[in-house]
Amino acid sequence: MIKKYKKWQRWNVLRQQVIERDKTCRICGEIPTNPHIHHITYIRRGHEDLIDLELMCEECHMWWHNDRKSGGNSGRIWRGKR
Repeated sequence: MIKKYKKWQRWNVLRQQVIERDKTCRICGEIPTNPHIHHITYIRRGHEDLIDLELMCEECHMWWHNDRKSGGNSGRIWRGKR
């Protein structure tokens, strides 16, 4: 039980660091009212580094995982800062 708590606590710290670093959604450039943290890679899932994560608004995050992955094109323009 303690392991899970520490992992959760670590995730919350990483999440806050990503929000502070990125400030705006990596796709639309808006400041998210409900920030989502997106995994750029799953190589270190569960042991993420900041470089594995980026900030997205809820709408763009849903688009990324649904519309984009299914080959759709909802007209979003990538405004990433990579």
